[in-house]
Formats: sequence, C-alpha cells, structure tokens
Amino acid sequence: MRMIIPNTTFSYPIDGIVAFGLNSISINSGSVDTTSNTVSVRAYYTGTPTHYMLSESSSFTGASWIAWSGSTVQFVLSSGYGIKTLYMKLKSEDNSLTVSYRPTPSINLHQSFLSLSQ
Repeated sequence: MRMIIPNTTFSYPIDGIVAFGLNSISINSGSVDTTSNTVSVRAYYTGTPTHYMLSESSSFTGASWIAWSGSTVQFVLSSGYGIKTLYMKLKSEDNSLTVSYRPTPSINLHQSFLSLSQ
C-alpha cells in the first residue's frame, strides 16, 4: 500500500483525469467554535472512498479504519477545552491508495455560556 501525506490538496491523476483525492475537510460547516464534544466532519473528495480514518493526532495513533458511510461523519473530540485539530485519511476503492489532507482545520472547544435573565 502506498501512503501519501501531502502538504496541500492531493489528487491522484490517471491520464490527466483525477481519479482519487481528498480535496478538503470542514468541521461543523466551517465553524471555529463549538461547545459540544461531538462535531460533524465533511470530506470533499474525488473518486470512491471505501474507508476513512479521523484523529486528533497527525500520526493517527489509536485510530482505525471505518467503513465509508457518506461525506459527513460524526467525530467525538477529546476531553478538555481548547483548540482541536483534526486529521483525515481516505482509502481508495481498490485499497491501493491512502490520501490525507493538510493543512487541516481546527475548532475551539469551550464551555457553554450561561444566559442569565431577570
């Protein structure tokens, strides 16, 4: 299996046609803040992925491949408040290619704000 970790958007061209690539990802539709540990992650890709992997670690320590279920998936952030960066990999239909997207988006997890009314 060939692993490719580019510095920017990656696509795998065959005869000038982009056959497989992970173009970008977004967290909570591009939000920069959240008060929930569970976020929606959307992948923008080319081709037919069969599996994905998401992690807060660039080395994907402890992460495992999950069967592809669509371009938007849920991810539970680690405990603790602050900036969380997500990393994503996709695996191609024939399992011969793995692609990652960098730079990756971040989101700031913070406490809920209390609203006081009189």
